Amino acid sequence: MFQNDAEQYIEVIQDIQAQAKALDESNKDIYRVIAQFSSSEDGIQIFVAPHVRYVELAETVLECFKASGKVYFKNKHNQHRQIRKQGFLSELQKIIHISNGNKKNEVAKTVALIKEHFEKQAAKLDKAVESIALKYNLGVVKHQEYIAGLAHTWIEEQSPEPKAV
Repeated sequence: MFQNDAEQYIEVIQDIQAQAKALDESNKDIYRVIAQFSSSEDGIQIFVAPHVRYVELAETVLECFKASGKVYFKNKHNQHRQIRKQGFLSELQKIIHISNGNKKNEVAKTVALIKEHFEKQAAKLDKAVESIALKYNLGVVKHQEYIAGLAHTWIEEQSPEPKAV
């Protein structure tokens, strides 16, 4: 990206990290915005991912709902948050009833419900991350898995040669 100007490169990295931190702090629930060096350390990655795997979050939500009829989870700041939306709670009740004790099925359907519930947050963060990519002329690559969960947007340094589409 800036092979000849190390100082400018460092400034860009710091700016991207600062923007990622501001985005991260703007979300109070499950998503993190992370900026870091790529594994080869020759590029920058910025992405949106849940602070824990969706499966772990789903298991916590199910356990809590079965015990108390309410949905509490710990957000990324380790604070207890409650989902009070009646539609979410009734869908969760249906999932438990339909799954008839099949834990794997319960978890899979609860993951889908959680993704749907937090969809607007994820889309908003994705859009902000993509605007950072455009500002620095970085490429945007969509990935399905990341170590912390499902990543939405993953940005890496764009290769100098255009790739065939």
